[in-house]
Amino acid sequence: MVSGEEFEKARKTAFKYLTYRSRTEYQVTEMLFKKSFDHQTVNSVISYLKEYGLLNDEAYSEHFVSNKPMRSRAVLEGNLKNLGVEDSIIDKVLVNVDSGAEMRVAMALALGRQKRRGDDYPLVNIAVFLKRRGFSQGIVESVCNCLENMRHP
Repeated sequence: MVSGEEFEKARKTAFKYLTYRSRTEYQVTEMLFKKSFDHQTVNSVISYLKEYGLLNDEAYSEHFVSNKPMRSRAVLEGNLKNLGVEDSIIDKVLVNVDSGAEMRVAMALALGRQKRRGDDYPLVNIAVFLKRRGFSQGIVESVCNCLENMRHP
């Protein structure tokens, strides 16, 4: 059984942590463990925060994705996994990231790179640049084909 005093101390610690910005359940849990709260107290506080809507991984993920428009689907997925978001929530949130939007992002990045480096910048370098940013092979090939067609109409 969790003591009322210990629960209250952990709850206030979690509130303070959440006032700076929203966090995932994993982040709050890890922070409470680092503050040396026991497992039962941490679970009680997490349940309390979820019950009152102060901790919602799905809402956090949707907000995270909407504020990172210049990232590939794979990078967003990796970021969310690193934040401790469950795979089912990641899949649900990323279903809204359509391949057309990802293609537009990749094209914008590639055009920016080409503009900075010059029109004769090798397409293979642009392909490597996009792959490093997590774009799929299909997206990279489509962007490179478009750029090639723009160079040689």
